[in-house]
Amino acid sequence: MPEQYINNDAIAQAAGQTTVQYYSDLDLIALGGDTYGYMLNPPFGKSAYDRVEYHVYDPSFNRLFSNHKADNWTVDADEDRMPQVNLRLKEDLESLNLVNGTYNIIYNFHRDAVGAPTGPKFKVHSISKDRKELRLVPTIFEDSEAQASPELEELYRRFYQLKSTSGTVGPYYDLPAIPNNPLWTQLQVNFGYNRLNTIVAWLIDDVFPYDADNPHTILLKLYQPVPSTIKVDSLCWLLAEATQPISNKVILDTPIPVVGNNLASPNFDLCLDTTPRLQTEHKSYNNLLGVDSDVKSELQNSYSSSLRNTFKHRLLSV
Repeated sequence: MPEQYINNDAIAQAAGQTTVQYYSDLDLIALGGDTYGYMLNPPFGKSAYDRVEYHVYDPSFNRLFSNHKADNWTVDADEDRMPQVNLRLKEDLESLNLVNGTYNIIYNFHRDAVGAPTGPKFKVHSISKDRKELRLVPTIFEDSEAQASPELEELYRRFYQLKSTSGTVGPYYDLPAIPNNPLWTQLQVNFGYNRLNTIVAWLIDDVFPYDADNPHTILLKLYQPVPSTIKVDSLCWLLAEATQPISNKVILDTPIPVVGNNLASPNFDLCLDTTPRLQTEHKSYNNLLGVDSDVKSELQNSYSSSLRNTFKHRLLSV
């Protein structure tokens, strides 16, 4: 189970869809619902940096598969004219050729801030003792000629954009605390494979005096400690979250084809002895579901409802 979730028990016990929580109920009250930001201009789904990613787990929440840039999603408006994302869960799962069984699939809704799943990223330079503060540095210097690329130019362009939209910029000489920033109210650091940590505050280029070995850095204050699997030099990138993730528990029950010889029809003209035959307790399809078509449909839908092809999830919800 991902360590960053507050409601892990509810996710594990849910029979269908559950909204994932990063914040405790007490902290949500203190925040006043202001947990998502920088998403309205442009709306989610209209920016080239918007992504939907999904991660598939077994019933014990061992991760089986991750897709950091899903294609099967669209955005439209619901009856209240609020944006909603349409997910094709059934197609996403069928493309993996999984065996029949129960799975949990978690969807994240992200807008990349600096870096991306592919291309140049940051790496962890240092970790505080309580593991709630990280210093990040780019993996490639800005003026590197050997590794110059459009992706590297884009990384630093977005870095400077984040720096310019942060309320306070370095160098910092005598600040006792990390300043908060109202523009990016739900910034996260993504280590890949659904390992994310929520950022509560940050400083950019705060090192003084200037360090030529690390000319650009970001110091992050996190809501929760990073797990023990995150170490110095772990790769990551920064993103803003459009809305809370959702978890879906699904049952794959694709019919399994049975290959074999065709049996001949029964021959009732055979001369058999008169020993009475015992009837088995096996039930037919109609014995189990009944003959009423409405009842049959209801039972079938209740069993396979987790395999509906399209799910609608409202964005920018609190």
